[in-house]
Amino acid sequence: DEQIVTINFEELEYEELQDYKKLYAYLKNRLCKGKMTYIFLDEIQKVSAFEKVVDSLYVKPQVDLYVTGYMLSGDLATLLTGRYVEIKMLPLSFYEFLEVTGSGQEQGLSEYMRDGGLPYVAVMDRTPEKVDTYLEGIYNTVIVKDIEDRQARKESDSDKRKINDILLLKTIAKYLASIVGNP
Repeated sequence: DEQIVTINFEELEYEELQDYKKLYAYLKNRLCKGKMTYIFLDEIQKVSAFEKVVDSLYVKPQVDLYVTGYMLSGDLATLLTGRYVEIKMLPLSFYEFLEVTGSGQEQGLSEYMRDGGLPYVAVMDRTPEKVDTYLEGIYNTVIVKDIEDRQARKESDSDKRKINDILLLKTIAKYLASIVGNP
């Protein structure tokens, strides 16, 4: 247990660690001398200049570091050039969905098209209300929160990729989801 350090920056108790110097000091104090220390940092993009912490830990022997929740891997590649391995997490294929749910092909296809292939959706007690609540949470995290957070971190107003109208983005995403779910 002492060799594993897990921080989820969405949890309020870690808010003060969103300062990269405090985060580094916190992690350095938890390194196990002579043993591998496994560090998991979720939603790391909330820490300004987090790449300084990651770079510094990367060069230390016996540190195995995992950064999760960072949706914008192109940005991550720029910040951590050559110092990371990206592990992409994909939704379940239709075949995998059928294996997990035990559904027949016809019913399974209907469920897969309606609910999607996210692993948790396949194993949860799938009532329409529970699935809708879960998927709305994913939508709010990925489309809304991550993009809004990224926009807030943008330094250049002249960036051509900048999204100026988050409400329009939300409307387009919901429209696309509705036509994909109801062809």
